[in-house]
Amino acid sequence: MNDLVAVGKDKFYITKFFHYRDMLWRTLEFLSQKAWGGIMYYDGRKARDAVSSGLHMPNGINVSPDGKMIYVSEFGNNKLLGYHKYESNGLNKAWERYVDTHVDNIEVDPTNGDLWIGCHPVGYRIYDLFNWFKHLAPSQVLRFRMEDNTVSSIEQIYADDGSELQGSTTAAFVGGKLIIGTVVKQTLVCDVNYLSS
Repeated sequence: MNDLVAVGKDKFYITKFFHYRDMLWRTLEFLSQKAWGGIMYYDGRKARDAVSSGLHMPNGINVSPDGKMIYVSEFGNNKLLGYHKYESNGLNKAWERYVDTHVDNIEVDPTNGDLWIGCHPVGYRIYDLFNWFKHLAPSQVLRFRMEDNTVSSIEQIYADDGSELQGSTTAAFVGGKLIIGTVVKQTLVCDVNYLSS
């Protein structure tokens, strides 16, 4: 499991990042680039495996403010995916957007539905977060402007080569401030001086 989003009392979706639990098999799965990840759903009594399958390292997951769309970041394919959510809690992929960066966790702005996503522009470097090979992991934050639960535009809000912030995994915009979290190192809070409207 990588992330989850609640959609009701004791009801949630989970992203299944890897198929295998064993570290050796996970490494082989990663190196082979197999799309064995998926989305699972828990209804309060049991989990339904593979509500959506065939995903390459699905990572962050969240729901639109109106509850009609589930957003998933497909880390391994550099894509943001949108799924229609049905009353039965089944999912049907509505759209996908390639973004040329490894998308991580998704935060939804409750006022306008925009998505704020921490990203990894050089994906392999996040595996050197302890700096064994002396490669800094760059950070990036993208804002996905949404109209009718579909991406209308993408804006880069923050970018760093890793010297200030390493391995950005999540970002939230609150009261003019951008809060960026990382995989293991630190958190950064900064002022946002300009946002396109």
